[in-house]
Amino acid sequence: MALTNKLNITDSTALARTEEKLSKQKALLLFESGYLNTLRAGTFNSLARIHRYLFEEIYDFAGEIRTVNLSREYFVTVQAGLRAHRAGRVKRGGCGHPPPSQSDFHGADAVTDNM
Repeated sequence: MALTNKLNITDSTALARTEEKLSKQKALLLFESGYLNTLRAGTFNSLARIHRYLFEEIYDFAGEIRTVNLSREYFVTVQAGLRAHRAGRVKRGGCGHPPPSQSDFHGADAVTDNM
């Protein structure tokens, strides 16, 4: 069974192929546009913006902290609670940046990175 997606693809292999094709196309555009140069390296906000841009056509959760576990076949690949915990630890782990607000996850087209 495939992850719930905006494209209504139910076959996991077909979804994986589509995800790979679309995200690679968008990654190339992201790189060539120079947008990456406008983001602050290593911040959660920047990673969330990149994730949103790469996967927003496929998944509703693109650019957000997971609230459900993700798995492929019988193997859990991302545990929601652990992911959120680690994100919180990175935000508080002496990096000097405040935790992101909900507005930090929107506006992937913004040029500045406030984190």
